[in-house]
Amino acid sequence: MRGALYLSCFVFFASITGELNNNLHKNPTEGKHKSFHDSLSFKQDTTGFNYIPHFFAVIVDKLDTAEKWYCSVFQLKTTKYINETATGFRVCILESSKLVVELIENKSFLSVKNVLANKPEGTKIQGLFKAGFLVTDMNACLKRLAALSIATGQIYKDAKGKRNFLISDPDGNLIQFFE
Repeated sequence: MRGALYLSCFVFFASITGELNNNLHKNPTEGKHKSFHDSLSFKQDTTGFNYIPHFFAVIVDKLDTAEKWYCSVFQLKTTKYINETATGFRVCILESSKLVVELIENKSFLSVKNVLANKPEGTKIQGLFKAGFLVTDMNACLKRLAALSIATGQIYKDAKGKRNFLISDPDGNLIQFFE
C-alpha cells in the first residue's frame, strides 16, 4: 500500500481541481470561458500569506494498526470513529494541539501496489510523495522512534549540517523528519 498518502492527497486535490474547473469564469473580452487555472497569474511580486501545517489524511489497509502507529509516533489521541459496516468504510480522526490526522480504510479503494503491478521499478503515481515534519530536537525524535522500534534508515545531512531521515508507516507511506 506504499504511497497511499500521496495517492489520497492526489485524489483530494484532483477532486478540488475538478470542482474549480467546473466553476468556469467567463472571459468578457473574448466571449470564451476560462478555467480557474487559466485565470491565475503567478507574479513574483505578490504578497505571501502565513500558514501552519495542521492536517493530513492517509488511506490505510488496516485502520487499527495505523491508528496505533500514528498515535504512538505523533502522540495523538483518537477523537472520532466512523464505521460504515455495510460499505466497509472506516475512518479514525487522531488529534493533538498541533496536528490532525485522518485515517481512512475502505476495502473498495485501489491499492497503489496493485495499480503499479507490472510497471517498471520506480514508477510513481503523480501527487504527494511524502509528508515532512520539522523537529526542534532531532536526538529526542530519534530516541523516541528507536524506543518504538521504528527503523530510521540512513540519516542525511544538508549543506548546513542539519539532519533529516525517512520512516515508513505500516502501509509504506513515507514520512520525513527535518532538523
